[in-house]
Amino acid sequence: MNETQFSVEFLRTAASLMRLTDDQQDEVLEGRAHDLRPWWKEMGSSALFALASPEVRDAIRMLGDISAPRLGSPILIVNLVHEVHPILRGHVELIETVPLRLAAQRSKLVARFIDIIDDRNKLDRDNHHVGWHYHYCKPNGKRSDTMLSFDTNQPDRYDSKTGAIKNVPLFWERHKGTFPAKPNIWGADKRKSVFNAAFPDLLKHQWQEFRRPKDEASPVWPRSAILSPKPRSRE
Repeated sequence: MNETQFSVEFLRTAASLMRLTDDQQDEVLEGRAHDLRPWWKEMGSSALFALASPEVRDAIRMLGDISAPRLGSPILIVNLVHEVHPILRGHVELIETVPLRLAAQRSKLVARFIDIIDDRNKLDRDNHHVGWHYHYCKPNGKRSDTMLSFDTNQPDRYDSKTGAIKNVPLFWERHKGTFPAKPNIWGADKRKSVFNAAFPDLLKHQWQEFRRPKDEASPVWPRSAILSPKPRSRE
């Protein structure tokens, strides 16, 4: 079972649990969680990842339809891999984050299901990563602990000949992964390779849909970039 198949099975199983009566839940929940736990351990992942496909979308909708109305903070994030961009000595994945928001009682049930599967407490349930972003990977596809995202809130730069130039630097930060990358020592060629591979995605998606880098993020390219101030929340 690969990570896409696991994510589909997880979502379908979680949806099926919500059809059970209270008397059935405990026994069935533990049994199904124990069935999935070996696959979870074998993958060694820290999050739900899946190739963006109709099958995955259907599984997400199945859980969403059953749990409507959706309330509160996301109980879990599903990371959908849309594209894989080759770079110098590796590649980066373009990730869409899909937050799963459930009604309170449903949320507790799914949380119990996760806790039984994820007995090592590795699952990433951070809800602050919503938006398009990237994961740096080895050539063999192994996903690193390095997340990359564009700062789309920068003011324009100005050139005396061409006028305003859009200024969208790329930043990196630490995140859960299967191996530690070393973006802090990447040379200029590697940095430009990562930036050039990711930049065309800015032309395909609305800029406000991209995830903002965390305050502690460091620049990939340009190396001199400084993160823009965090936008004020609207009252």
